[in-house]
Amino acid sequence: MARTHVLALDLGTSRIKAAVVDETLRVLASASASHPTISREVGMAEQRSEDWLAGIRASVAGALGNVASTITIDAVVLTAQIPTLVAVSAVGDPLGNAVTWQDSRADDLVASLLSPLQRRRLYEISGAPIDGRYVIPMHLRRLAREGYSPAAILSAKDYLFHVLTGELVTDPSTASGFGNFDLAMGDWNDSVTSQWGVSKDLLPRVENPRHHVALSASGAELLGGVAAGTPVFVGAADSVCAHHFVDAHFDRPISVIDGSSTVILASLSSTRALDHEILITPLVDPSRRGVELDLLATGS
Repeated sequence: MARTHVLALDLGTSRIKAAVVDETLRVLASASASHPTISREVGMAEQRSEDWLAGIRASVAGALGNVASTITIDAVVLTAQIPTLVAVSAVGDPLGNAVTWQDSRADDLVASLLSPLQRRRLYEISGAPIDGRYVIPMHLRRLAREGYSPAAILSAKDYLFHVLTGELVTDPSTASGFGNFDLAMGDWNDSVTSQWGVSKDLLPRVENPRHHVALSASGAELLGGVAAGTPVFVGAADSVCAHHFVDAHFDRPISVIDGSSTVILASLSSTRALDHEILITPLVDPSRRGVELDLLATGS
């Protein structure tokens, strides 16, 4: 039987990681490239999407350069930091910088906008304790101040998927970082989206993490060495993907995932909302839920 080779890409908070993995989950080669976070004022944490793409180009070239030239990449799969949002124009160009999950400038504003009852209702719908990182309208306000009118707002991973395929698609675990995702429906919640003053036309389509689209010609040029037409899988959030691996190999595990932040994640046996405001997230299998606690400054 011919071997299968997957190019895995992780758009992290501090660097891009690329790895070539075979069907036994053996890592044949890997490489990484760092990118800066811009912080010109208290609470600011922004990144440039052009730095992401330069890192993709460099890390993929490094990983592919360390495997035999006879290897064919059969699929590309993505994961990334959340909730990090970037706006794009009608032709897919980024509008301003991406605002990362580390940015806390909107926290006070969100606290002033939401009553305890509203906050509780949002939590029951989205599973997310709402703060400035999880509220898409704050991103829209910043864009309006800077004179931008976006055609879509995407997470970091969704932006990369768009660059590689031309499609505007997200997955449930990533969508949960927008602040208006409905856990029960598995899609954007109309009433919350309207409450935030956001048009659903700005939001990517929510698909299963295993949804895939053919790599475009321009995407193939970015990945150098991966053929156009190769399936690109939309994937899931970084913490959820890490937990998926552990969950597949151990019974009832608790994952502790260290990076720029620390994520502690366990699978839930019930889909009901919890009594405490801790993050509930769809897993790689969107019919399942995980409960997540985050320490926002570890490696960073």
